Amino acid sequence: MVKRAEHAVLDWNTLRGVARQGYQDGLECLASIDLLQRMNAAEVIARINKGRLAQTLDLIVKGTLFRLHVYVVRAFAKVQYEDDRHLASAIDFLRQPGRLDDIPWPIHRERLESAIRRFDLAIVDSRYQRLKLMRDKQLAHFAEYDRTGGPTYTDLYEFAGVAAAIWEDLAFGSQVIMIEMELQMKAYRKSNDSFWSGPRSQTENRGCELTGDLEN
Repeated sequence: MVKRAEHAVLDWNTLRGVARQGYQDGLECLASIDLLQRMNAAEVIARINKGRLAQTLDLIVKGTLFRLHVYVVRAFAKVQYEDDRHLASAIDFLRQPGRLDDIPWPIHRERLESAIRRFDLAIVDSRYQRLKLMRDKQLAHFAEYDRTGGPTYTDLYEFAGVAAAIWEDLAFGSQVIMIEMELQMKAYRKSNDSFWSGPRSQTENRGCELTGDLEN
């Protein structure tokens, strides 16, 4: 039985494991956003309608949005159990007295300090509060939910970017991955281009026209 615990990450090796997985989560979040935004290009929509693929596209979009939403919100969950390995558990470890003193190189220590600062700002961000409420009521569980003032696609995309930046700071500071996510995104963009079978459109960022649980 997993025990409740005040702290979950207790050593640097565990912290580095969390940082490595978090970096991948952040990269996948950014790639998911790119995938969704490219879907809204005029030539893609035309191709989907011509091929009568709207239902399949709807499944792809909803599945991607669901996963993106869960990844982003779960990162900031309160540490409760000894086996927790999400972003908050790593930040909790870094806050412990003397932890940052273990890092000899100022450039790496600064990235870890940046991760803590950004986390503190994110946890009180109104976008996070809206996304968490929706996750609690519509994704993790299913309950009556007043959508007035609920999260928008912009909230989700922007806050995912915030989370990715923290994951990147954590990975750099703990020295497990030293490659900017933006450089990694080049491969995802190329793959997304191939998936949608068309060049990037100037209309891709003009807003999503599909209906969904988030507000437009």
